[in-house]
Amino acid sequence: MRGERKTEILNYRPPLFAASALIAGILLGALLRNTLWGLIASIAVSVAFAAVAFLKKYKVLRLALVFAVLGMVVVTSFFAVIAPETDPGFGYVRGRVGEVGKTYYGYTRYVIEDVTINGEKAGGNLYLKSASELETGDIVEFAAVTEAVNPDPFDSYSSIYYENGISFETECDFVSLKGKDKLTLFEKFGLKLKEVLIGFAGEESGGVLTGLLLGGDENIDGETVADIRAAGLSHVLSVSGLHVGFLCAMIYAVFRLFGRPPKKALTALAVILPLYAAMTGFAPGVVRASITALVFLFSLRTGRRFDALNALSLSAIIILLIWPWALFDLSFQMSFAAVLGIILFMNPILRAFKPRGKISGRLCSAAALSVSANVLLLGLTASVFGTFAVYFLPANLIAVPYVSLIYFLAVPTAFLSTFIPFMGYLFIPIGYLTQGFILFSGAVSALPGAVAAVEMPFAASIVWSFGWVFVSDVNLLNKRIKTVTCGVCLALFTLLLFV
Repeated sequence: MRGERKTEILNYRPPLFAASALIAGILLGALLRNTLWGLIASIAVSVAFAAVAFLKKYKVLRLALVFAVLGMVVVTSFFAVIAPETDPGFGYVRGRVGEVGKTYYGYTRYVIEDVTINGEKAGGNLYLKSASELETGDIVEFAAVTEAVNPDPFDSYSSIYYENGISFETECDFVSLKGKDKLTLFEKFGLKLKEVLIGFAGEESGGVLTGLLLGGDENIDGETVADIRAAGLSHVLSVSGLHVGFLCAMIYAVFRLFGRPPKKALTALAVILPLYAAMTGFAPGVVRASITALVFLFSLRTGRRFDALNALSLSAIIILLIWPWALFDLSFQMSFAAVLGIILFMNPILRAFKPRGKISGRLCSAAALSVSANVLLLGLTASVFGTFAVYFLPANLIAVPYVSLIYFLAVPTAFLSTFIPFMGYLFIPIGYLTQGFILFSGAVSALPGAVAAVEMPFAASIVWSFGWVFVSDVNLLNKRIKTVTCGVCLALFTLLLFV
């Protein structure tokens, strides 16, 4: 019974405990990655906890310990693989262009894969900044001074290095094209889709459509990206739960239209969602949303109760065990913070609104969804970007249904146009609809005080998030303890914010 009393603070959700412990282990492993004595100390503490857990038979502590140690192992292994031992210096570099980034001031950043330096295989990919116009699949060779990079995992801006497995970077304008490698199936589809979208919808609308379907803003000009961010609509270009939700609703509607049973739609989605995740480069938000959706579909098919917090925790475990560095990726953090906020706070906000009638109920649900998603996001965005989109709520209430219409039209058109080229002409009217979204974003961003400067230290954002999670319904402690904890968090948050 002692082990059971440990679950009184939280409902017994093994995936939630395991995910929390895994995150703690990854954070600890990252902190101690270059400290031998710190690693020894952490092992000693782990052994002590293990002794207590097994002697006292605390199931939760055992589970947490296993996943905490597992987190330290996977992140330490990752750093051992990605971290270059030496700075290569000047040498002859050869590799394959795997990704074409955004162009700034005439220079483009490319991700070079299968890198060799002076004929020797290099561990990890390379960032190349060059004025040369290269394409995915190009085999390139050049001579340059190559520097090893050791990005800080706790710096959100350097997480892009981890996401792309970058170990080196260099700059060179004189790049020799040595051949063309075969493109993968997903690379072919992505390039073909971009060509069709930009060719028929226009460069501006086509770039936004590419971001909407595949994610990213590489094909969108900086001013449009800034307007979309200022309007609080940047999540539209970051493929995640919103897009997976659109896709699930679309597939389900198609099966209902043709009179097929819902179970058939579940089977189709089990095939389509992994393929969609692969098309987007396994973006953390898409993987998270796909796993959550598949768990939900499985619960429907088997008649079992669906627990959103367990599903979210399970997706975090799977992602972090495969890609431990995703924990330091801003898109991963924002995606999980938004969904966790929805799970914890949407229903309490709806209860506070007490909507009556269908129209008011739908408006309140949309508002509660948007507000709850931003409860935890506010601390994260304020600490990273130092800004807050003031009109995010009305902008999302209008833009999300509008964008869903564009998405429902664009997905089948994109699929058909890859096999029937003249179907690409359907993107012309869709491009006009997309232009409406661009103009709307610009209008919202031009409103007075559209962007507020809200700078928040990282430590303050942690206290902000912890305070909100602690006082949520997931915590089963009594109101007095919650109130005291909330007061302590508020005092500490204020101290960190102003001192």
